[in-house]
Amino acid sequence: MADTIRIYSKKAFAIGPGAMQGSDVINSFITTRGAFQDMPAAFVDDPTFKLAVAAGDIVVINKQNQRKVENQEFEDADEAEEESDPNAEKVQAYYEELKAMKTDEVEAEAEKYGAEFDKDDKLKNNKKRVLEAYKIWLTDDNTTEAEEE
Repeated sequence: MADTIRIYSKKAFAIGPGAMQGSDVINSFITTRGAFQDMPAAFVDDPTFKLAVAAGDIVVINKQNQRKVENQEFEDADEAEEESDPNAEKVQAYYEELKAMKTDEVEAEAEKYGAEFDKDDKLKNNKKRVLEAYKIWLTDDNTTEAEEE
């Protein structure tokens, strides 16, 4: 069993060199769409396998590396994230305001925070740029306040 890897394939693939000319040997592994399979480890370096994994069509399941994660770990990570960004609430509140803004309002906000406003671009992309500029502005504003103290 050590010579195999557990995979889940979203699509069917023929992995390996296949039939060789002048030989009766067929060296390939066929995946089944929507199935978990044990694939021989010899096919790990196959270009088709590598591309399928990179595209997300094949997922490698490694039982040895799996471990249970307690809910507490997630809660600790969320608390640490909130502590690391003191402006998270301000950004979320501004994001809610920004979602409701019309084009002319977004353009004014872009000018206010130094974001690029492209009239030919979609409104949602302009809103994203304004939000990122707002985040930078908040960070710079807090840095300036800290230096003044």
